[in-house]
Amino acid sequence: MGNESEKQNQDLKKLLDYVRNNWPSELRQDWQVKPEEYAGIVEKVVAEIVRDCTRGKEMIRVTGISGSGKTTQLVPAAENYFQGREKKPVLIAGRVFVPYHPHCSEIVREYGKENLRKMTDDFVTVMMFFVIQLIIKMGYDLIVDLALVSPEMEGMLIKLLAEEKYKSTMLMIVASREMVEKNLQGREWRHTEATEKEFAKETEKTLELYANIMPEMRMVMWNMYDEKPVYDGKVCNSLSVYRECVAETRYVKTDLEELKQVKIKYMTE
Repeated sequence: MGNESEKQNQDLKKLLDYVRNNWPSELRQDWQVKPEEYAGIVEKVVAEIVRDCTRGKEMIRVTGISGSGKTTQLVPAAENYFQGREKKPVLIAGRVFVPYHPHCSEIVREYGKENLRKMTDDFVTVMMFFVIQLIIKMGYDLIVDLALVSPEMEGMLIKLLAEEKYKSTMLMIVASREMVEKNLQGREWRHTEATEKEFAKETEKTLELYANIMPEMRMVMWNMYDEKPVYDGKVCNSLSVYRECVAETRYVKTDLEELKQVKIKYMTE
């Protein structure tokens, strides 16, 4: 028990360092969540979000650049996939955890509702990481709506999925750097050109990690404006396709609702 607690403390420190180095909090110091407060908040959140969910040990990871459509297109596709199998997954996404910040109402009053997500970003990232770990250990089906992070942090999740023998699928929307820049408007607080370049670098490293540790995992990859996937197969063979998509610059006017519907159809057929 002591070893487990010590490991959790080490993981928390590692994660806090990662978050603070990448996205320093602008929230006033006395409203920032202290390391020792997380355990109680995590316990409360898990008890609430797993209600009526199924335990089939299956995960769909939804990922892609900011503004690419991963949340608006890929999450509904994943939800419909589970629904067609009479399963109810736990949804792990940043927006789920924002209301659990102990100073949520004060933050809204002080900074405005429009800045709530920005001011709780470090808290949300830490919560996602620890809640995902608990949910996997409990065997729940889940959808994880989260951009790929550093190989070091992602490696903890991959190891746990392998240990718990989860069936895992990754749905991904890929875009070139030019498309990334086009989609940064209105999201500068979280994603600047510099951070997106770093994300792109980390994404390729992390995909390589998945390919090495979970080579059989299914990867379904879409170009940002395409209706049909550019790849559907084992993650270990997906890297060359990913690199081609990142290098391609192409803007196509497409109906976003239509893009969502074709992805739902693809995942439920």
